[in-house]
Amino acid sequence: MSFSKFVKFKNTKLTLGLNVYNLLDERNINSVHPLTGDPTNPGTFYLNDETLNIPANGGDYASDYYDRPWFFSSPREINFFVRFDFN
Repeated sequence: MSFSKFVKFKNTKLTLGLNVYNLLDERNINSVHPLTGDPTNPGTFYLNDETLNIPANGGDYASDYYDRPWFFSSPREINFFVRFDFN
């Protein structure tokens, strides 16, 4: 959705606008984990303590290591703009 409004001052035109992408904030699925077919759950094989190496147990990764935000479409985005046109 896009809105804009312009105002003229002598030799200058000022345009104010607003662009809204993903207006209803629908998070569509772009990809899934191959083991489960779910975008948020990689599967029990990847989430067990031996594979995950939880930092509290002296490992390297936390459970958010398998989070994949790019498996979903972009969230709502609102952009405001100002444009000056000089003659």
